[in-house]
Amino acid sequence: MADESLTPREQRILAGVNAGEVMETGTELSEKDIAAVLRVARGQSTAEDERDRMLAEIRAAREERENDDE
Repeated sequence: MADESLTPREQRILAGVNAGEVMETGTELSEKDIAAVLRVARGQSTAEDERDRMLAEIRAAREERENDDE
């Protein structure tokens, strides 16, 4: 992702979202989060789609942990 050329608009959007993340959690965006922000900014996805994608990843990870515990 770092080697990908960003437009000035994408840079501003990403900087704003990252600043909000730092203010809220104290950490910067992960590579996966950056990819999600860029997909939404580029019109390749919606915020709702990205939320659903992240929730599905969380559920899958939780199920995997539960299966490992058995």
